[in-house]
Amino acid sequence: MQSAFIRKVTLTDKLGAGAAPSAEQVVFDRLDNRDVWTAVMKLPRKYREVLVLEYHYGLKQKEVAAFMKVSEGTVKSRLHRAKKRMNDLLSCEEA
Repeated sequence: MQSAFIRKVTLTDKLGAGAAPSAEQVVFDRLDNRDVWTAVMKLPRKYREVLVLEYHYGLKQKEVAAFMKVSEGTVKSRLHRAKKRMNDLLSCEEA
């Protein structure tokens, strides 16, 4: 089962393909993106950093570890915890 964060990021990435979206779709996409980024900004810095580096900038875990000067295991555990918190935050907003 994917977290709400991954579903929203994947959904917004896939919407760009094909015909031009309707004005309504553009508004909904922006609202979804705003909700995701609002939730990301609520995370503690150490979790926010790994999410942004991996998902927004497309860095691999090894690259994130080198950039942050931490072990790859630390990056993996922070990503896991960050995704869990994002899932909790986004699930609360949807309810």
